[in-house]
This record gives sequence, structure tokens and C-alpha cells, in this order.
Amino acid sequence: MAGAPGRGLELGLDRGAAVQSPARMSPFRLDPRWAHACLRWASHHTGLPVVLVAAVALVVTWRLLKRGVRLAVEVALALALLVAATRLGWLRW
Repeated sequence: MAGAPGRGLELGLDRGAAVQSPARMSPFRLDPRWAHACLRWASHHTGLPVVLVAAVALVVTWRLLKRGVRLAVEVALALALLVAATRLGWLRW
């Protein structure tokens, strides 16, 4: 059934589909359309509502950001301690 409505969208062949693959868009530009396309793509392929996908993405991003900041603070503290110990002559590299 090549002419059945909606069949092309299921196969990903419909050129006018509302869901565009995020792989075709550059994630390195700060373009809100890229995030919107990612959310719509994930929603389309998981069957979950876009709002739920966005909420999960927001929570995961927030947790990763907190862990990243915590890691950066720990590395900076360790570096400061090593530099201080080196300057005091306790460590020699």
C-alpha cells in the first residue's frame, strides 16, 4: 500500500513529516529548533508525550550539571592543594 495515508511517516519516508531527525541538524549552533527537533524526535520514537520527554531531559541535564560542577570544584581544590604543597617544598615533581 504505497498510497496509504501515514504509511510514509511510519517508515520515515515522508518528506513533509513534522518530526525531523536531529542528526541532520547541527547541535553546535545555539538554535532552539535543534532542541525542539530532538524533543519531538524522542517523543515520536518513544511514544511518550513531548512534555514528559522534556521533563526527563531537564532533570537529567540538571543532575549532570550538578555533578560536573562538583567535579570541577574538587579538581580545583586538589590542584590548589598540590600547588601549595609544591611551593612549601613538601612535594617535588
